[in-house]
Amino acid sequence: LVGSEMCIRDSDYIDLDMFECLIGCAVEKDADISGCFYRKIGSNYVDELGSDYTVKVFDSDEYLCEYYRKNVLYFSCCNKIYRRELVGDTRFSPEAGLCEDGCFNYEVSKKAKTVVMLNKPMYNYILRDTSLTNNKKSLSGWLGSITSNYEILLKEKDNKILCTPIAVSFIDGLLNAVAQYIKMGCTNNKEYKEIIKILRDNLKMLTAFPIGKKRKIRLYCAGYLTHLYQIVMKAYFIRKQR
Repeated sequence: LVGSEMCIRDSDYIDLDMFECLIGCAVEKDADISGCFYRKIGSNYVDELGSDYTVKVFDSDEYLCEYYRKNVLYFSCCNKIYRRELVGDTRFSPEAGLCEDGCFNYEVSKKAKTVVMLNKPMYNYILRDTSLTNNKKSLSGWLGSITSNYEILLKEKDNKILCTPIAVSFIDGLLNAVAQYIKMGCTNNKEYKEIIKILRDNLKMLTAFPIGKKRKIRLYCAGYLTHLYQIVMKAYFIRKQR
């Protein structure tokens, strides 16, 4: 590698041999991006994802298919190194909200010829009840995330390989955002109303993708049976807490 770049969340940590393994895989396969699997560490459990130590090799579109299926932290930047010349002037966008790493990954991965993923957990992802995504401060980041991913969906809607995985990822993010606003009792929020408008304005396009019956029903209910959907989701969250 001529040079490489990576980032690590300040609340997480990496195994001591992570850099050595990622650089070794990148050199062996002449890869532009090299990544690994991870451990999800909660307050009372550890969940290891990836353990057979095999190396998966992808071209750009193959990798982005897995990436948008949210397969084992492909979505994150923290478990990867990138060839510096591939990154160039690409930076995290403040307009991307909660998915700034996702948008960065998309832009860089589109330029990659080869991506390798080592099926070994070496990145340690710490889950905290007080994290940004678990409080009301995160709500302001959802609209930017949805808008940025919507732009990506429009770019790739005619790409036969990527369009469906990107559409499913966008829809799941959209529905998750709606659920978070309902959970935190912020459905009078201006951003929430803008998210619902995006859902309604694009319902025909979104339901034209092969996204499954459950997603289609949830989209229709969230967009047009808004009050009923809020009641059902509130009941779901109350039951979940018991």
